[in-house]
Amino acid sequence: MAENYPEDEFDRLAAERTTTGAHRRPSNARPWLLALLAVLILAPIVGILLGNAMSGSDAETTPDATEQTTAPVDGEDAAGTQGEDVAGADGPDGADSTDAATVEPTEEPEPTDEPVAVPDMNHQILVLNGRGTAGFAGENQAVLQDHGFGNVLVADYQGGAEPAESTIYYSAPEYEGTAQAAAEALGVANVVENADLAGAYQVSIVAVMR
Repeated sequence: MAENYPEDEFDRLAAERTTTGAHRRPSNARPWLLALLAVLILAPIVGILLGNAMSGSDAETTPDATEQTTAPVDGEDAAGTQGEDVAGADGPDGADSTDAATVEPTEEPEPTDEPVAVPDMNHQILVLNGRGTAGFAGENQAVLQDHGFGNVLVADYQGGAEPAESTIYYSAPEYEGTAQAAAEALGVANVVENADLAGAYQVSIVAVMR
C-alpha cells in the first residue's frame, strides 16, 4: 500500500507547471494556414486553365458552322448530278435538247442567176445590115472573124425600123455566152433572148447592126 509523504517543494513545482510531453514540441498552426490559402488561391486558377484547355479541344474537333451549312450532302450531290444529267440528256431524236433549243434555223440562200454559158466560137451567127449601106454587114462579119468566130453569115435586114439600135438576139440560154462575146467584139450594148426572131432566120444568134 502506498505511503503518503508530506508535500515538499518539488510537489508544488510539479503542480504549477503544464506537462507538454517529453518528445514533442508545441504544435504550430502557421503551415496549415499557408497551405489552405494556397489551395484557395490556386484552385480557381487551375480550374480556369482546365476549362480553357477543354474548350480549345472542343473547338478543334467540332466542324465550323459555316462548313456544316455549305458542305454538300450525299443526297444533294446525287440530286444535283442527276439534274445535270437530265438537263444535258439527248432529246427523243438523239439531239441535245439544249442545242436544239438554241440553234436558229438557217436562212435559205437567195436564188442566183444561172451562170452564163461559155462562148462557143463555132456557133452560127447571122449579121444583118440594118443601116442600108452597102458592105456594112461584111465589115461587121470581118470584125467577128478577127475575134475568132468561125461561122459568120451576112444578109440584109428586112424587119423595119425596130430595133432602133444595134441588137444581138439569141434563141436559148446555151447561146447567151456566144452572143455576149459577139456583142463585146462589135461594141453592141443590147443583147436579148428572142427565140422567135432567131427562129425566123433559122439560126441561133442574129446580130441586127444599125
